Amino acid sequence: MTKDQSLQSEGEQACGKPATSPLLSRTECNLMRGFAIIIIIIDNFAHLLRGVFLDNEYRYNIKAVNGFLNNLAHPDGLLPFNIISFYCPYGVMLFIFLSGYGLTLKYELGNGKGVSCKDFIFSHYNKMFTMHLKGLALFLTFYLIFNPTETLNAVSVFLQALLVVNLSPYHIVYPGVYWFFGMIMEMYVIYRLVLYRRSDTVAWVLVVVSLVVMALFNPVSARLLYLRINCFLAILPFCMGVLAARHLS
Repeated sequence: MTKDQSLQSEGEQACGKPATSPLLSRTECNLMRGFAIIIIIIDNFAHLLRGVFLDNEYRYNIKAVNGFLNNLAHPDGLLPFNIISFYCPYGVMLFIFLSGYGLTLKYELGNGKGVSCKDFIFSHYNKMFTMHLKGLALFLTFYLIFNPTETLNAVSVFLQALLVVNLSPYHIVYPGVYWFFGMIMEMYVIYRLVLYRRSDTVAWVLVVVSLVVMALFNPVSARLLYLRINCFLAILPFCMGVLAARHLS
């Protein structure tokens, strides 16, 4: 299972129809998800091409920025791939926005009202765990077949399977793009425990706190990377989705 597939499954719940007319119709949400998926697929492909610079996703990467600017000044056949790869992270942010938007429509304005905290968290964890475990098992099978001499960190794999490896700064995400599963599960928990049917002020406080905390760290530090593969990077677009559903629907 690839990153784009996992993101698509997250978008499936978005844009449920509340009693009032939503800001985004189901068709519009599907088009936005489809656009983001295409961008992410091309980005994953572009990383396999020699001459394509890595995206500037989690931390400031001066090499990627300089390479991208140089390619803009001296365009070649790889320029379209470099543009998509450099701005691909916004596709992920779009999915996170739609997740917050969809959860709010369903559980605050739609037929999901009144769901208990336990049922909400368990149902979403079970869905993510089942889907993620199949993809992880497939990845590990092929990885070990084609890299028979490599040794995987058993604890990292175990934590990855449970969707909590993001929380550990000492373990590796297998494969790297699967950080999304743990991060979106963190946002589910935050939504139900902190944001669900609470004042907009709570959402704004979360946004401000997340931005201030990230601003305290060096833009190339490992600590900032740790924060961003967890919920800190997702809080802004997720909360914007929540607020959009509440006030623009």
